[in-house]
Amino acid sequence: MWEKNRSQSLFELILLFSVFFLPGYLFGMPSGGGEFFNSATYHLMIIVTGIPAVLLLLYIISLRRSPTLTEFGFDLPRKKTFPQTLIVVAGILGILIILGIVSAFLPEEVIRNLQPDFSWQFDRPELVPLLIVSALVTGYYEESFFRAYLITRFERFGLTPVGALAAGALLFASGHLYQGLPGFIVTLMLGLFLGFMFTRYRSVHPIAIGHAGYNIVVLLLQMLNLSPDL
Repeated sequence: MWEKNRSQSLFELILLFSVFFLPGYLFGMPSGGGEFFNSATYHLMIIVTGIPAVLLLLYIISLRRSPTLTEFGFDLPRKKTFPQTLIVVAGILGILIILGIVSAFLPEEVIRNLQPDFSWQFDRPELVPLLIVSALVTGYYEESFFRAYLITRFERFGLTPVGALAAGALLFASGHLYQGLPGFIVTLMLGLFLGFMFTRYRSVHPIAIGHAGYNIVVLLLQMLNLSPDL
C-alpha cells in the first residue's frame, strides 16, 4: 500500500509540474526582455491563470487524508504572519546585497560575461495596483508549489529536509534560466532561503507575501530608475 501511495504521489507531482510550469520552462517568457511587465494583459493573464491553479492544487491536496492542508503549510494567516513576512523580505534583500557586494569584487571581464540576458522593465504607474495583485498571485502560485508542496512531498518520499529544500530550489531556479546565469544564481539563492524559511515556519503565507514584496519592490525601483538589473 505504501509503494502504491508513493507512486500515486509521484505521478501527482509530475502531472502538476507538467501542467503548471513545464510549458514555461520549455518556451520561456514572452519575447522583448522584461517589457511584458508593462502590459496590463500580461498581469491579467497571471491573475486569471494563477488563482485557479492555486485553488486546484489546494483541492487535489484536500482529497487525501494525509498530509493535510495544514501539514503542507496552507494554514490561516495569524498574527505572527506579519513579522515573519518582514523577516523573509529582509532576508531576500540581504541576499541581494551580499550578491551585489561579491559581484563588485569580480574581475571586469567576468562581470561583462555575466551581464544578464534579461532585465525587468516597468514604467507605467497606472498599472501599479494591477502589478501588486499579479505579484501576490505569482507569490502564492510559485511558493505553493515549489516550497509548500514540493518540500512536503519530497520529505514524504524519504528525502532529508536539506535534500528536499535543495531539490525544490534547483527546480525553481532552472525555470529562470531565461534570465541567464545571474538570474539562475539569484533565484537559486532565493529558492534555498525561501525553502529554509518554509521549513522553519511551515506556513506558505510569509514566503508567498515576501516573494511578492520582492517582485513589487524591484519593479517599482525600475519605474523610478533606481534599480540595478536583478
